[in-house]
Amino acid sequence: MNAVDDLISVLSSRCGFVPREVSPEGKQLRLLGPMTQRDAWVSVIQQIKRRELRATWTTDISCVYLLTTKNEMATLGKRWRIIIRAKEGSVEDACSDIVAAVQDAPTARTVLDEFPLPGGGAHRMYDTSKGKGATEVRGNAGSGPSSHLFGKR
Repeated sequence: MNAVDDLISVLSSRCGFVPREVSPEGKQLRLLGPMTQRDAWVSVIQQIKRRELRATWTTDISCVYLLTTKNEMATLGKRWRIIIRAKEGSVEDACSDIVAAVQDAPTARTVLDEFPLPGGGAHRMYDTSKGKGATEVRGNAGSGPSSHLFGKR
């Protein structure tokens, strides 16, 4: 397996990258495809850009919008384009360095927006004439509404 295949493999496992186009041309490599794990991808991009500061290669990472098929009724799709240019050395060396950067990227943490409340179940969501889950509590004349909850001694 060469360094380009290693890069595609590590991007696939970490970010859900599905290569739709792989175009090596001299000292440049162009990858195009969707990323299914956005949080992990943001973390990987940041790590690649940090590694690029001291590297002999550059990257151009951008989002491209295109039609999914070649007709006027096609829907709009989004793909990520990664262009790697080797200033010195080969593209294979650059890919090996980027593979190390992707592997060094921290694992993305899932942010939880919603979660069920303890004690909340289907029985708590029934409809009444006054609103969801609300019932009226009545007391005797001259006493508070909670007086009927405790028996007389």
